[in-house]
Amino acid sequence: MTDLSTVIQRVLPQTVAIIAPPTEVLEHLKKNPQLAVEPPISGSGYIYSKDGYVITNHHVIANADPQHIEVLTSDGQRISAKLVGSSPAADVAVLKIKPFTGMQVMTFADSDTANFGQPVFAIGAPKALEFSVSQGIISNPERFDRRWRQRFGNVSILPIMQTDAALNPGNSGGALFNAAGEVIGMNTFIQTPVVMGGMGGAIGTSMGSVGLNFALKSNAVKATADKIIKKGGSLQAANPGFSLQNPTSLDRSSMRDPEARVTQVDSGSNAAKAGLKKGDMVVSVDGHDTPHTMAAQYRLFCAAGGTATIKVRRRVDGKDKMAEVSLTFEIPETETFIGWDNPGGNGDGRSLDQHHALISNDNDEGIRD
Repeated sequence: MTDLSTVIQRVLPQTVAIIAPPTEVLEHLKKNPQLAVEPPISGSGYIYSKDGYVITNHHVIANADPQHIEVLTSDGQRISAKLVGSSPAADVAVLKIKPFTGMQVMTFADSDTANFGQPVFAIGAPKALEFSVSQGIISNPERFDRRWRQRFGNVSILPIMQTDAALNPGNSGGALFNAAGEVIGMNTFIQTPVVMGGMGGAIGTSMGSVGLNFALKSNAVKATADKIIKKGGSLQAANPGFSLQNPTSLDRSSMRDPEARVTQVDSGSNAAKAGLKKGDMVVSVDGHDTPHTMAAQYRLFCAAGGTATIKVRRRVDGKDKMAEVSLTFEIPETETFIGWDNPGGNGDGRSLDQHHALISNDNDEGIRD
């Protein structure tokens, strides 16, 4: 049996706390030097590479003054960090620090192999309590869920991993590890109930964990971080040459997207040259089944910048008979495949490129931890 204490001691030096005070906080402290207050910890992160790249959530640094971001290491060092770039859509940001003596780098697991009940643990800075550890299991290894999209906007097509490892505000950007000490996700948000007052009015929210905690899958985080490091700056989503059925047309009873139907193929694109047609149903990408729009978008996101084999189902000669066709072509180096808002199905929709929006739904609320 794995000695979890030994694993945690090994990964602690690979984690950091993020100090990223908003500009208005810095201005207030500058105008009131008598306060002599240190800016609080904003979130968590982990060391990605030996040359000093650090990964965290975009929302941890979104309002920060990029000239005043620091990381706090497990041995107590405060090190100035440069903001390399970020992805609002994927909620991933990359910082750069000067390598230091004893610095250790994370290793990644294949998050596609995660399964129900797998033990996991998280190290982060909940409520600014840096380097706190919590343990749990994977409650669901891959969710493509309406509630995730409603809380963070229609852009994000990345799947989430549900866990019951206790997370609280401040854990954002920290790594979710497996029992081998490998990163399997990035802790990103928690779901908590709204506290109702008299006459049904909301009087606040419970900001603590209730066992419904969510992490971005490590494969998607790594793919996004690599693009940020390669390009630098904030990534922008772009159309890879074809569009899928409107990802906001969801079935409320199942909270699932409709089938991944191609609604538009751009003339002259790689997809068009390979023979992709309007009306095709994407059933798999690189051997991974895509039963609905979000699953197809995620697999196309992972394939961006390389050649992908896409299997589609299409009508033969306009008849009811269906055939499966495999098409291989290059997916442009874009941040994500976001689809199009296309309620009419005529290919004239608008791009869904927008920032995350934190909104409540029914009797619960998503809190970016």
